[in-house]
Amino acid sequence: METQKNTQSLPSSVSSVFIDTGNLLALQDIKRKLSILPNEEFADGITRMVSQWEPNGELKTDPSVAFVCDNTSPAMAASERQTFRITVKLFLFDESFCGADCPTLRNAVDIVLKRLAVESIDSMIISLPIRPQKLSLDDMKPFWECAETYVRDGRAVQLGVSDLDTSQLEALYEWAPTSKPTTNHVNLEACCVIPEEMSAYAKRNNIQLLTHNDPRDFLPESRFHEIMSPLVADSKQWKRVWIARYSIIVAGKGILQTKGYILSAKKLPQN
Repeated sequence: METQKNTQSLPSSVSSVFIDTGNLLALQDIKRKLSILPNEEFADGITRMVSQWEPNGELKTDPSVAFVCDNTSPAMAASERQTFRITVKLFLFDESFCGADCPTLRNAVDIVLKRLAVESIDSMIISLPIRPQKLSLDDMKPFWECAETYVRDGRAVQLGVSDLDTSQLEALYEWAPTSKPTTNHVNLEACCVIPEEMSAYAKRNNIQLLTHNDPRDFLPESRFHEIMSPLVADSKQWKRVWIARYSIIVAGKGILQTKGYILSAKKLPQN
């Protein structure tokens, strides 16, 4: 059994932290868990990184921001970029940013690009925050308008969504100003068979329907606090913001080369 290092707590000056699992395919014990669920895979990878992390001077530039990672990124020369397809699924938790410019969504994409050391993502899937009520088109518009800017400036090629029902998917598709959703991730636990109406609409509009087994609440608050506890004095003073799952696949061959997760967390404002 691997001996864990004593995790060093983050300085009190830190109010924003990003934890990157690194490439989970390089970890044999996780690879051997053939039936592991995505949220368990995420938790295993994040917990491992937290337990092994040691500060490496990454707080010098901005003492309020910390990166808990191994300070490496996937080795990919610029000349090789076209031989790989990069897919990123963003799970958004923070509901307070749904105004103009969606800074949290922008932050998520910028951090992923930085960590992967690339200039663009081939496919970006957005899993919107959980709400007590069904998301309306007005709820989705700010996220989508922000995401479209990444397509316009060449940092994303295609955009997709997750867990939208037929009426939501149709409303978003018909409204989307410049970039229509090309993919909808459908959770078969909530919907054991893709509805015929959705299948027909997707076929008419060239939308790919992909099934997944991601839990709707990918990281419950209680589990989040457990993960953060070794890093901070009081984990309940922190909140989840987003999780990004990144996958790098050899184009045309379907070979998964890299897979990992990044967790973003922020300290709650003090009264």
